[in-house]
Amino acid sequence: IKDAVAFIRANYATETEVERLRAAYDFTRQRFMHFMYPHHTWLTNPYLALAEKVFPEKPYNGMYGPNATLRHSAVAHCSQAASVFISIYREMGGGARFVSLQGHNVAEANVKGVIYMVDPDLEALTSYSVEEIHENLHLVPSIYSHRSAKEVKNYQAIFSMGYHTFSFHDVPSNSPRIYKVNVLLESAKWFLPITIVLFGVVLMLWRSWKT
Repeated sequence: IKDAVAFIRANYATETEVERLRAAYDFTRQRFMHFMYPHHTWLTNPYLALAEKVFPEKPYNGMYGPNATLRHSAVAHCSQAASVFISIYREMGGGARFVSLQGHNVAEANVKGVIYMVDPDLEALTSYSVEEIHENLHLVPSIYSHRSAKEVKNYQAIFSMGYHTFSFHDVPSNSPRIYKVNVLLESAKWFLPITIVLFGVVLMLWRSWKT
């Protein structure tokens, strides 16, 4: 995330809050190609790759952590793209939160009291909040004007249903516990190999001392 922010500050206009919002959104939407649920491999996180084998019915192995998603994946689904955007925008000093719709997930950003709906996965940014879109479904065609009529109709159905808005202080995910496990294992995955290396060094020193 810190590397992404450094890149954004070097390549985008970021003086005003609106510019920072648009820069974080534009970077995220261009960074990923839409694909459902990219998973960790044995190389990126062996613990989560194993969890997928042991508990195939549980979604433990999605790349919920924004750092892991940026580091290891060129694809993302709506939850991951929203999570990455939220993390980047927060790192840039902005306020952002996760919003879970029925069948889709987006983010919201607070820019001087104006709530923007941010959908980096489907490439939409508007100064209307999810609540305003929910109450005024005629806004959807203009927000998603770059999408087909069939898709727009589907998005209208999605915004017409219920939604859950997280707080600006929650973790950037609709699965907080799984998110926290992913973040923990991003660091913990190094524990076993480092332990083995240290054990080998101690064993080598012990044998040298014995001889």
